[in-house]
Amino acid sequence: GFGKGGGGAYIAHDGTLLARWQSVWERPETLLFDLHHHLLLGETGEVISGWLGIAAILFCITGLVLWWPTRRTFRLRALPPRFTRPAVILHHRDIGAVLALPILLAAITGALMVLKPLGQAVLAPLSPAAEVAAWQAKPPAASSATAQDWPAILAAARARFPDADPRMIIWPRAPGEGVTLRLRRPAEWHPNGRTTLTLAADGTVLAARDATAAPLALRAGNALYPLHSARMAGSAMALPLRVVMTLAGLGLALLGSLAVVTFWRSRTGNHRSAPAIPRGRVTG
Repeated sequence: GFGKGGGGAYIAHDGTLLARWQSVWERPETLLFDLHHHLLLGETGEVISGWLGIAAILFCITGLVLWWPTRRTFRLRALPPRFTRPAVILHHRDIGAVLALPILLAAITGALMVLKPLGQAVLAPLSPAAEVAAWQAKPPAASSATAQDWPAILAAARARFPDADPRMIIWPRAPGEGVTLRLRRPAEWHPNGRTTLTLAADGTVLAARDATAAPLALRAGNALYPLHSARMAGSAMALPLRVVMTLAGLGLALLGSLAVVTFWRSRTGNHRSAPAIPRGRVTG
């Protein structure tokens, strides 16, 4: 789990404390996630990363438009034949054309997840608004009991979704709210599942949401993260997609690095090759 400031802990099933940290800087996995998701800037960085996704979409589209007239010269190479500006530009266009689809997939899904108003606007036409609102309705209040009867809660979850695996426990945020279990059914792509079960302290089911039967707009939204992260649990496409997205990430890093190096080399070359202005006396 994660606490305030990025702190958290890993706890085994028997309650043994495996590791604890106070900030994202103390664990490499939490630091990389925060860098990718928030750019180490919190909510502001999250919004910036979403707009960077929009920029990546525009770069892919404009890059394909620029590549199309030169498609007859297409050559698939891992590296440019020469590290000259024309050779790097042609290599950039060719590799960019090959990687355009997976980069677009990552950029579109990332932007729709992070920029939530945009995601809602894009996915809303897939389902009637009333159907989505009914699905997302707040569960009824729980009883006043405060101590959770975990055997009863887990037994009720198993009885309601016998084929689901428990993934998360969401504690009540306010008095009168039930505890929510997040589960994954076999047909779900999301590694942590989106099926939820809200129960009172005595195991009484307050609300059950089967993600496989959710409105289409919500099911499409639930598919964004598995597609973006290439973590499609239970799908035969999981490994091929992971390989493609890995190659796309490496290719994107290569394209960006070569573009930056070529840009600065061209600026340095232009500066050095600028003709000297002869000094002399102006006569009239």
